[in-house]
Amino acid sequence: MSNQIQPAGSIGPAAVEKPKEDEALKDPAKADYKAGRDFVDKGEYSQAGIAFHNALKGFEEQGDEQGIANASDRLGDVCVAKEEYTMALDHFKRAYAICQKEKDIFSLVALNKKIAGVHKRLGELDTALSILFDIFDHYSQLRDAKGTVEILEVIAEVYSEQGENLKAADALRTIASIHANFKHTKQAREYEERAMLLEQVWCMFTGIIQGRGKVLRQQPAGGGMVFCLETDFDLTDPEEGESIAVNGVCLTARNIEGNRFLVDVSPETLSRTILGGLQAGSLVNLERALRLSDRLGGHMVSGHVDAQGRVEDRAKAGDFTLFTFSLSKSLIKYVIEKGSVAINGVSLTVNSCTAEFFTVSIIPHTLAVTTLGELRQGDMVNIEVDIIGKYVEKLLADKTVRAGSDSKINSAFLAEHGFLK
Repeated sequence: MSNQIQPAGSIGPAAVEKPKEDEALKDPAKADYKAGRDFVDKGEYSQAGIAFHNALKGFEEQGDEQGIANASDRLGDVCVAKEEYTMALDHFKRAYAICQKEKDIFSLVALNKKIAGVHKRLGELDTALSILFDIFDHYSQLRDAKGTVEILEVIAEVYSEQGENLKAADALRTIASIHANFKHTKQAREYEERAMLLEQVWCMFTGIIQGRGKVLRQQPAGGGMVFCLETDFDLTDPEEGESIAVNGVCLTARNIEGNRFLVDVSPETLSRTILGGLQAGSLVNLERALRLSDRLGGHMVSGHVDAQGRVEDRAKAGDFTLFTFSLSKSLIKYVIEKGSVAINGVSLTVNSCTAEFFTVSIIPHTLAVTTLGELRQGDMVNIEVDIIGKYVEKLLADKTVRAGSDSKINSAFLAEHGFLK
């Protein structure tokens, strides 16, 4: 069966030897099937539908399940072209049932793509996502990077249609990491920028922690994890789907009941942050997204963790506690003395920094109300550098700016206004 239904856009014989044309035409069902394909090539979908329907009837009379699957799949394609989505689902599902009986995995994946696409067009987005994640798991197990990227693109689209921009951004970041693994620098940067655009439009934080939460349970889901969290503060005016920073990671809260809620964490976020190490009983820092009427008490925190850092030292300095953190050279360039940095979601002021390390001095109150008080040498933390530095770097790296274009925002302008020295 797999040599018949594998291609996503075609379901005709591919890997088996084809019968001669004149022999195929002696079979009325096969002749109708061929006629249907010819009509599709011409864009004559009504005529194609009639031909495939006749072919289907012929295959049914012959008891030819392979023919039934092929004709059903083609009828599904015709119905999609005519925007008859409910009928398309019926045809695709009939083909799917036959392929499932034959254990034709490749054809099942191809049909699942089409079925998910129909549910997406019908607005049945949760159903579409469930199917898409099944396909994602399949490609992940096969280590099929191309297929994984293709499905993640669709997943991002569906999440965007749902208004789940943060989840869409996670999907795009996963694509960026795949391209980065293959040294596709340009593509990785493009997907990273698309993810950042989605995230920054929809949420912002200050790094002033509102309280702590406890992990009640966690379970794998779609290659990622679902965590159930309980806060130690009241979630006043909760909104289903609102953004909340968990140890500095911007996530979407759902199934909110009292002080408890669920968050979904993508594979990319688990690999980039320390959330993958959370277990039942773990404590986390929590901050709800900033409203326009709120005070900006810390600094602008996006909730997009850049990397993990390591606690290199912890020492008392009077009533304060001095922490030393290490960070990769590619990111520590954004950390400046007396600048801001977010550690596990907490906005802190940098005391000093070198080419590899930086220090922060933390007051007793912050240690008491956040999880920072539990940090010990060797622990890993989430770190988000100040986003302003990234924007400045990108601006200066623009070739047109460096070449002295007509833009009024250039190196001289930035130096004049105190951004450069």
